[in-house]
Order: sequence, then C-alpha cells, then structure tokens
Amino acid sequence: MTQYSRGNVVRGNRGEPGPTHAYYLDEQAENCVVEGNLAVDTSWPSHNHMTKNCIIRNNVFVDRGPQQITFPRSGGVRFERNIIVAEEVSFGSPADGIVSLAGNIVHSRSGKTTLREVAHDYSTVKTGPLTPRDGTLFTDPRMEVTEDNAVRFLPGSPAPGLGIAPIDLRRSGPGR
Repeated sequence: MTQYSRGNVVRGNRGEPGPTHAYYLDEQAENCVVEGNLAVDTSWPSHNHMTKNCIIRNNVFVDRGPQQITFPRSGGVRFERNIIVAEEVSFGSPADGIVSLAGNIVHSRSGKTTLREVAHDYSTVKTGPLTPRDGTLFTDPRMEVTEDNAVRFLPGSPAPGLGIAPIDLRRSGPGR
C-alpha cells in the first residue's frame, strides 16, 4: 500500500542544537510519496532510512543555514521537482540510491553543494560536488515564502518551466 504525506508545513528553530527532521521515512518504508510540503529552517528536511521506491516531489525546503538530505541504505528513490534553498546543500546516498533527480532547483547561497556516497554500513565512501542531472538546475528559484505558508514564484522563476507547482498551505477560518 502506498502512503502519502501531502500539504504539511514544518518550521524548525535554528536556535536549537541538533538537526530537525521534517519528513523522515524509516525502515522498510516502501512506495511512499512525500509531495506538496513546505519545510523552513529544519536543517535536515528529508531523511530516508532503508526505504525502497519512494517518491519525494514538489516540495520546498528552505533554510537559513546548511541543509542535508539523506538516503542511507535506500534504493529506487525518485527526488523530483523539489526546490532546495540553503546556505550549503548536502545529499547523502548510496551510489544507486537515487534513480531520478529530475527537474529540481537547488540553490546554495554559498555555492557549496556536496554528494556523499554512503556505503551499506553508513560509512562515507567518497565525497564530491553534487552536479546537476536529469534536468535539475542550480540557480535561484526566484520565489518567496510567506509567513502564512504560501510559496509564490516571482517573475523569471524557472520553477513553472520545470513543472514545479506553487504551494499554498495557508489556512483560513477557525483554527487558523
């Protein structure tokens, strides 16, 4: 059975020590879909441990500091049409962990993007620059994230051309 995580907002606190996970798929998660979510200042918005054939798409992960996205002991992951903005961006995955990295926008304000190849025993095999592939762009997404949880694309944003949909998670009425 496929499990979905959609339409969620997670706002972390950069002042607290240690990482904050927004979306954590753990052991034996299979065929899960994480889409249309917003994570702000979480430092570790997506951690996927021992997952198979999961899809992470059309999410926005924004951070003031460094950010990591990891897939230890995972395989068949499709990471598509996401926007990642941080001071520094790091991915950790086995060599065959991510089968598609299509149509994402990655913006490292410092220009530092890394890919750590992680072995089955969690040790780092090698580290190198994360390079664009499958239509992923390394550029400013030209967007704004509002305090009330809407993501708006500004004129000239490459996001619509990649098929990335805007996210509007504002709540209205009682309980807002």
